[in-house]
Amino acid sequence: MTVDSARSVLRSFRLRDVLDPSGASGSEIVRTQNPAAGAPIPADRTVRLTVNPNLTRVSTMADGLLSRVAVAPPRGVVVPNVVGRSTDVAQQILTKSGLGMAPRDSLVSGPPPGTVLRQNPPAGDSAPLRSTVTVIAAKAIPLVAVPELTNMPLARASLILRRAGLTLGAVKPKPSPELPQTVLAQLPQAGDSVEPGRSVALQVASPQQRTVPDVTRHSVDDARQIVASENLKLMHDSTPSPTGPYRIVVEQTPRGGDLIPNDRVVRVHTFFPPPMKVMPNVLGLTRAAATARLAADTIPVRSVGLRVSADSVDLVVRQVPDAGQPLSAGTRAMLTIGAQQQLAGGSTPPSTGPPSGIRDSTPPRAATVNDASGEALVPPRDTAQTVATVPDSVDVPDVRHRRLADAREVLHALGLGVNVAVSASDTETVATQTPFEGRVPPNAVVRLTVDRARLPGSTTTT
Repeated sequence: MTVDSARSVLRSFRLRDVLDPSGASGSEIVRTQNPAAGAPIPADRTVRLTVNPNLTRVSTMADGLLSRVAVAPPRGVVVPNVVGRSTDVAQQILTKSGLGMAPRDSLVSGPPPGTVLRQNPPAGDSAPLRSTVTVIAAKAIPLVAVPELTNMPLARASLILRRAGLTLGAVKPKPSPELPQTVLAQLPQAGDSVEPGRSVALQVASPQQRTVPDVTRHSVDDARQIVASENLKLMHDSTPSPTGPYRIVVEQTPRGGDLIPNDRVVRVHTFFPPPMKVMPNVLGLTRAAATARLAADTIPVRSVGLRVSADSVDLVVRQVPDAGQPLSAGTRAMLTIGAQQQLAGGSTPPSTGPPSGIRDSTPPRAATVNDASGEALVPPRDTAQTVATVPDSVDVPDVRHRRLADAREVLHALGLGVNVAVSASDTETVATQTPFEGRVPPNAVVRLTVDRARLPGSTTTT
């Protein structure tokens, strides 16, 4: 029915109407209504009417009376679906349907260029024959090349991206020795072709946490240089070890790879060989004093023997090893104690002592013999024999501040040798002597130096 007739019906039900298009005349034919006939009345009591502008009212003269009749529009066709087709194929399909095509481009990414994205009228609608269907086809977006951004500050890289029509993407820090905020890597890579507006992710340098270098297995000198190159200080302590390795860093604190401490000090530990133990001089000491002296140096006593002595009764007259001799691990000392000679009947010689001469070193048959030295461990008691003795040791005299000639004379008189550190004349004065004091075996050598300073030369021994 016409718009006027529809309105009359709606008013009888106290309903309002809304026309689409709004400028349609009352003689236009109503094509659709919403809500449809029979549906519940809407809350706003409004019915929307759509008119068909293709149906018109024309005036005719019949039987002399003017009447208005509806004239059907020209014959229409169903619009085919050309979405997803290329524009060439869409043109062919529409032409076969008696329709024309008006292409329009749209810059999009994804679909191949020339692909129909949308059409108007939509597929399935009726369109007049030889009318035009507008199609929107995809057009390739011009690509841009990604610029080189590495090794430049982040702020400059961001500016270059904007000028290239790109955007700054995710920025991830990475500890690096480079200056902070320096671009280390980028994605996409420089030179890649991308669409305008594409984001570029960057990796930038962040302050690097410095760590302690590992100096174990390095010499102390090398470790000191390595630590100094990192602007750190080295503190060194060492303990003795019989096996080593020596002067090689075996431990450090903090360990290599740890964070640098606040005091910036690296402590290292090394081994050094233990000092060589030498045999002390126990000549002239009593047995108890000699044993205590050796015990102080943790030197065990292997055996103690006796030997007739004219001037060192109950004193050590011989020691093995000799005084000053280096000792290896496990070395044990052997001592010989001076004893009075015993004559027949168990009596002792007069206090004036026996005459000097060559001592009979053959031990009596009843004596127990030391298997290492061949000396008697106990003196004979029931064997009558006369023994002549010579001194077993002598006291070292102090010859300092004497003329060299006088010092030689005194030492030679006691059966001692003389060694002068430098060439010197007999008129020069003795400055030092070694040994300075104590008892030494006969024929021992005393080392002398003189006051006059001279370069070391050949030594003279007399």
